[in-house]
Amino acid sequence: ASRGAMETLPPDIRPARLRKDIERLSSPQREAERTYALEAVQADARAIRRLSVELKEDREVVLAALRQSGEELHFVSWDLRDDREIVLAAVRQNGLALRAAGDKLRGDKEVVMAAVRQDPDALHHATPEMQADKEIVLAAIKQKPTAIRFAARKLRADPEVVFAAGEQQPATFWLAAPKLKNDADVVSHMVRREGSLIVLASERMRDDRPIMFEAMEKQGNNLERASDRLRADPEVVMEAVKVDGEAIRWAAVEFRGDPEVVLAAVQQNGEALRFATRLLRANREIAVAAVEQRATALRHVAPELHSDPDIVQALARHGTTPEEALKSAEESLESQEKRTWGNAYGLYRDLYFAPDPDFPPTEEEVSKAFKTDSAVIAKMQRKAAARAMEAKVRERV
Repeated sequence: ASRGAMETLPPDIRPARLRKDIERLSSPQREAERTYALEAVQADARAIRRLSVELKEDREVVLAALRQSGEELHFVSWDLRDDREIVLAAVRQNGLALRAAGDKLRGDKEVVMAAVRQDPDALHHATPEMQADKEIVLAAIKQKPTAIRFAARKLRADPEVVFAAGEQQPATFWLAAPKLKNDADVVSHMVRREGSLIVLASERMRDDRPIMFEAMEKQGNNLERASDRLRADPEVVMEAVKVDGEAIRWAAVEFRGDPEVVLAAVQQNGEALRFATRLLRANREIAVAAVEQRATALRHVAPELHSDPDIVQALARHGTTPEEALKSAEESLESQEKRTWGNAYGLYRDLYFAPDPDFPPTEEEVSKAFKTDSAVIAKMQRKAAARAMEAKVRERV
């Protein structure tokens, strides 16, 4: 092939000898090579990966590539990775390009701020000093609350930072410093926002009556997270079952035989009758209240009351008969079992979400893991066995 033809070849496939010859070419020829490089990176920023070392040090060529794709900062010369103008161009296009910047610029406030504004997760690649900068961290978490996982420990102990993340995504409270999970004001603020966050609070907070009342205000089942002392407190239990009748399952066992508590529970949710003692399931007033609230509660009523006139009348108000109600209850039970297994994905996330914030699982990984993780299946089977044992115990009381 002629020399002219060889010169038209892309740099990465030219013979080594020819590349050396080109480096010795006259200025006009070098300018032609530079023009070719500019056109190439403007068409596709990845072309910078195939350029000569000399062209990877050319500011104009590099800037043209980085304005197209900041990630190409990985392929420019080390000297330019320490160049403020170059790195700013990269992170403004792709915040995650910060990881390819020199150490000095990963600690430059203007550069880091530009990066986190483009992609909050860029905080992960900033220096520890920048991860401890409150202004930068707040800028990141206001766009993406989960970026708090990259904040310095001292900022995860700062209520303002934790609240800023929690207001948008309450679950980020799990990333808060332990001392905040033991702070009454902080815990109170968070459980008012999302009651289920009580599970993340310290044991002392879960033994605090006012805190637990706030947690159960909209979610009575949070009684499960209360201390043993509060689960044996009549006032606390009554408050829980008024919000969610089935919360009685988490109360101290003696409440299952308390007519006042059981009546309040079934008035809120007739299905709560399944947690009552055999004696109370044969109590006409309680049975009628349960069936009036939900016809399918008939399956928990003592058999001798199924034909009771008050029960039949209560079912009639639902437009059904005892036979139809029992059949519907059976179908409802089957549907509930399917939902239980369908919700196992959520259970997997609760139980196995990676504690290391640097390596959280992707949605695809979580889904795949659930399908193959025998530990999750075993957990669900243990829960089913516990329900069966509970039913046997209930039959004996």
